[in-house]
Amino acid sequence: MKLFNLHKSLFIGLVILFFGFQSGHAQFLLQAPNSGDEANFQWFEASDLGTVLSTDFFYEATQPGVYFATYDGTLCGSNATGYFILTDCAAPDNQVTLDISASIPTGSTVSWNPALPGDQTQPTVTSTQTVERYVATITKAGNSSELPRFTVVCMSQAGNLVDDLVSVDEDTSVIVDIFANDTDLPTDGILTTTNPANGSVSINTNGTANDPTDDIVTYMPDPDYNGTDSFDYTVCNLFGACSTATVTVDVIPIVDAIDDSVNTDQDVAVDILMLTNDNDLPNSGTLTITTPSNGNTVLNDNGTPTDPSDDFITYTPNAGYLGTDSLDYTICDGIGNCSTATITIMVNVPSVDLDADNDGIVDAFEDLNTDSDDDPSTNPTDSDVDGIPDYLDIDSDNDGIPDNVEAQSTLGYIPPSLTDVNDNGLDDAYENGGNVGLIPVDSEGDGIPDYVDEDSDDDNVPDSIEGNDQDHDGVADVIFIGSDKDNDGLDDGYEGTTVIDIDVNDEINDPVASLPDTDSDGELDYRDSDDDDDGIETIDEDLDGDGNYANDDSDADGIPNYLDSDLGPTQVDEIDVINVITPNGDGIHDVFTINNLEDYPNNTVKIYNRWGVQVYATKAYNTNGNVFDGTSEGRVTVNKDNQLPVGTYFYVIDYEDPTGRTKQLSGYLYINR
Repeated sequence: MKLFNLHKSLFIGLVILFFGFQSGHAQFLLQAPNSGDEANFQWFEASDLGTVLSTDFFYEATQPGVYFATYDGTLCGSNATGYFILTDCAAPDNQVTLDISASIPTGSTVSWNPALPGDQTQPTVTSTQTVERYVATITKAGNSSELPRFTVVCMSQAGNLVDDLVSVDEDTSVIVDIFANDTDLPTDGILTTTNPANGSVSINTNGTANDPTDDIVTYMPDPDYNGTDSFDYTVCNLFGACSTATVTVDVIPIVDAIDDSVNTDQDVAVDILMLTNDNDLPNSGTLTITTPSNGNTVLNDNGTPTDPSDDFITYTPNAGYLGTDSLDYTICDGIGNCSTATITIMVNVPSVDLDADNDGIVDAFEDLNTDSDDDPSTNPTDSDVDGIPDYLDIDSDNDGIPDNVEAQSTLGYIPPSLTDVNDNGLDDAYENGGNVGLIPVDSEGDGIPDYVDEDSDDDNVPDSIEGNDQDHDGVADVIFIGSDKDNDGLDDGYEGTTVIDIDVNDEINDPVASLPDTDSDGELDYRDSDDDDDGIETIDEDLDGDGNYANDDSDADGIPNYLDSDLGPTQVDEIDVINVITPNGDGIHDVFTINNLEDYPNNTVKIYNRWGVQVYATKAYNTNGNVFDGTSEGRVTVNKDNQLPVGTYFYVIDYEDPTGRTKQLSGYLYINR
């Protein structure tokens, strides 16, 4: 190392501090020489000579480094102390090379006090917790001089701590062996921890409050928490030197089975969805059940024998039995973690149930009663042929819109209250004003109530599309998948955030806010005969006649015509073209409408079929009743006065603007009768 050229050999006074642990002070207090006339003290660390550490007579050393002080004195001007070298006690940091090679003149010899082995210009020494001072003497031509002294000592360390990773099951504590991978731990000191975000940590000092090496750390996750948690632990020795590491805890989810209770009537089977209120269900494992004392059970695995998360139980009481029965079920994951809960079944005297599926439509209405026995359970009506009778089916037409929603008007919708004060099986929300149950809405008056009508507005676009197309691209966002794990009649493809539940309105508490209404007119698309309010009925916007309304997108903007309100008039300069004709005598689009063309009487209109054959031509269109109403004015292959067939045609309009310039407009035209 490069040394300062000093006027005389000085030294650093060393005071080893044994402050109490709580003080947090340095282990060493460095003291510069003081004979009464020194001033302007400045402490430095050799790796950063641009930073003054202190201007006091004393300096508290807190980190390893090479320290020295400069000062002014009256004997020989500016001076510097010797070097105080402070290291960690662990190898290799405790190896110090005293490099004085740059300060040795040619032809000189070097000796050390105490004597050191090896290369005398840069010998290596080992620092310990005992203070050692080394002085080099340079001799040349019989003259000797001492270089500044090196004072070497190592700090008392708090140990080398290494981060830890542990795992523990949910709701279970774990002892964390934090010191298993740590070294050089102090036997005098203290251990502290931070608080984890999702659990707690306790420390058992084992009866040795000032010896952290035998402390036991226990982590406990918060109730039902699973995921990743962490905390820090810090070891400090009696001198205030500290070291910190982090413990990361992986809390593994464990299935929590919770007791259930259900009711059923005498001699009536009941499906028990016992997993609905359970937590952390595995998708791989087993589910087993015990045998009840007063009934029998069937465990339905929903076609997934190794996935217990969708299982349910069908319980049937013994014939004539009344009272309380019970059974246990145990669910286990793939590695043997199990949880058991009890199902209590109350078998009651049969009661009146006017609405078995709780959709607000009384069973007597939902069953056609073809066998005239007034019992919906015998020869039941099953409109969507899904194996679940309408009176037990909350979506009787499988369109994804629950019967409870379709049976009511859009703006007058009343969600279920989930109360039944008179215990007649009908939600009290549907017994107001003397009415018993909903009177289902029939939007088109076709005799088929909307809740069993696959196309409630008769626009040829099924409710399953119009009621489930939130992005207005003509394609349903969710579709029928043929699975109904909770057996409520609503296909799993349409279920809300929870698949296995019986929610009669499927979380649709406000149809206006939940279901598509393209033109925002307050009438939902599945009940709106003109979805985009462009004046063209939805049924008339299947231009190619293939029955698929989603593939008719005239302006190629990704929105089919029947949902595209911007498609209607196509404006070019001064005139507007309505490109649909429906010549059926209803006064709406009976003729080819070209708005404002009468202002440009010097015009020509020609219409061609898809093969390029001209079927109509005229001059001065839009004047004196001169209009195209779908009748051919044709030639060759098209007979004059023939009504042109439904299909796509093409128009070409030439007209002269007020400046005398001739302009042309062309496009497609659709005829629908």
